[in-house]
Amino acid sequence: MAIRSFVTRQSEEQPAVPAVDANASVTQADLAAMEQCYQDMLQAALAPFLAAQQNQAAPVQAQTVIPPAPVEAQPAPVQLSAEANT
Repeated sequence: MAIRSFVTRQSEEQPAVPAVDANASVTQADLAAMEQCYQDMLQAALAPFLAAQQNQAAPVQAQTVIPPAPVEAQPAPVQLSAEANT
């Protein structure tokens, strides 16, 4: 089996980034946008793990067996043999 190596060029993969003023202040809108982007990335990264966890939890809940209510012990009637009655 031959092993292939894949070489990629950065210029092909990365989109053009607009020039950013390093001295510009960060606004509340910028922070909100960054937070939303972070939340989206986190949710996308954790989605397979959350789905697997939910799939494991569902069968466990379905397999849970509720034990029957305990039945009070009924005393067995005492029967004496014919020899004991004499």
